[in-house]
Amino acid sequence: MMKLLRTATMAAVLLASTAAAHANPVADWNIIGISLPASSPFHQARAMAATQLAVFEAINAIQGGY
Repeated sequence: MMKLLRTATMAAVLLASTAAAHANPVADWNIIGISLPASSPFHQARAMAATQLAVFEAINAIQGGY
């Protein structure tokens, strides 16, 4: 779990450090979620679910409602 958290943190720093503004952060996080290292399809699905939940919670906190 720590490896996943560390990878997600590095991906977030990399995404935040890019010079160009991204029009669709959800699509950016989809790419990050897909690229997370996983040892099996189950772990990949779990990492993607965690990524999508974090994206949902962030957007819901900013815009309110769902």
